[in-house]
Amino acid sequence: MTISGLAAGGASLDSSGGLLAEFRASKAREALEQVLQVELALEFCAFNSPDSIHPDSIHPDSMHRAATLPGSEGELALAGPGAPGVAEFAVIEFGAVAGMSTDAARLYLGRCLELGHRLPRVWAATRAGQVPAWRALRIAEHTMALPVEGAAWVDDQVADLAGRVGPIVLRRLVEEAIIRFDPETAAQAALEALETRHATITLHQALSELGPAGIATGHLDAILDVADALDLDTALADLAADLATAGDTSPLDVRRAKALGLLARGHTPQTPATPQRRRRVVLHVHLAEAALHGAGDGITTLHSPTGHPLGQVSVE
Repeated sequence: MTISGLAAGGASLDSSGGLLAEFRASKAREALEQVLQVELALEFCAFNSPDSIHPDSIHPDSMHRAATLPGSEGELALAGPGAPGVAEFAVIEFGAVAGMSTDAARLYLGRCLELGHRLPRVWAATRAGQVPAWRALRIAEHTMALPVEGAAWVDDQVADLAGRVGPIVLRRLVEEAIIRFDPETAAQAALEALETRHATITLHQALSELGPAGIATGHLDAILDVADALDLDTALADLAADLATAGDTSPLDVRRAKALGLLARGHTPQTPATPQRRRRVVLHVHLAEAALHGAGDGITTLHSPTGHPLGQVSVE
């Protein structure tokens, strides 16, 4: 079939406007098809639930229903807590028909189950055409690890703006949901993050990507405890300012690098205008009195001294 034969309603494809109109119509049809595919995937999962399928209900057109037979492969939990499972062989069958690998089919069906069963408001907006299916499925992928209450909270938070929510905002909402509804997991994640701390210095050799200039520099890569990171950042800012006062005209980044070296050697520049100072980290915590007595949600945002948001924290 030619392209002109695909034009809906006899739209003219011999002009720029006609081509754009047909492209717009094609995108609209594509969006509807994606929603339909999610609906079909959900129906497929329901049909292949080990709890609802019995040998005498197998459709005669189905050639392989081994996953629903007693003693066969078991149920797969593809989405978050509370979402129904799926017969294992059904995932393989779905992937074969959809042109996906088994892993890709597992992920896609898991997103569909998450969306349909744990994000009802986002799913309703998707079916109403307010949210593209691909965006709704991306939201579903992020909420799979949340407890039931956490997924419901994210659903409420993003339902009205799901068509516009970006990955950064979504990630922050999920992180806040973990703190709110699964504090043990949040605490464990924090402890595991501390185990990744390191400070690695690499000295570039002459044959590095920098060429001969590489022998003049070293590379520092580090992950620090947040308090140590804030303390170091403050010290570098103070030392860089001291260097400028002492007459150093280098750019700020260069002065910060020099300051790190000065810290390593245990001394700071001494000028009459900048006496030796003790440096410390001061944490200002603003809490309503009610929060101290357990009222409210007990969640707030931690900010750096410059006002940059660092993430959500609990009162505890």
